[in-house]
Amino acid sequence: MTDASMSAAAPLRGVTVVEVASAPGARYCGRLFSILGARVVRVAMASAVLAGGEGAAAFELWLNEGKSEAASLEAALAALDGAPQVIIAGQDRALVSDVDASIEAHGLDVLRLALTWFG
Repeated sequence: MTDASMSAAAPLRGVTVVEVASAPGARYCGRLFSILGARVVRVAMASAVLAGGEGAAAFELWLNEGKSEAASLEAALAALDGAPQVIIAGQDRALVSDVDASIEAHGLDVLRLALTWFG
């Protein structure tokens, strides 16, 4: 594979993303970044995907594929070599507010992508 074809297959290579999400819509957004070559660090939290069963476990694995995991936003930031370019937050409004407060507290210059239900 040539350098040109590798970069075409992973157009977001070199982009770092932190995913702070408990619902599948925002987590799928992180998965798309990962598929496109970005380094995605997922903040572990209770998931609102599905209640139990093999299907739920498989869906969790699928959503997390290609991502590394951190215990908190602070741990995710520490795991990265520098500040991320993107932080995905969602889908709960309170979670988005908490992420916004953390971004401000850390003085990050980052694109915050928030996904919430109905605006």
